[in-house]
Amino acid sequence: MLLLIVLLQLLIPVKGYFGIDSWFGFGALFGFLSCVLMVIVAKLLGAILKRPDDYYDV
Repeated sequence: MLLLIVLLQLLIPVKGYFGIDSWFGFGALFGFLSCVLMVIVAKLLGAILKRPDDYYDV
């Protein structure tokens, strides 16, 4: 589905507001990079906020 939407940009011109957002496939690339960034941030937060394995031992 995403491939179809990106290929439709060949037929339907995209009017960008900032210049860079009118590039071919910008929405797909931006979404992919945003997702990768969110996964990396979540992994870093998990490593920072992780409790020791013996945290609940009495």
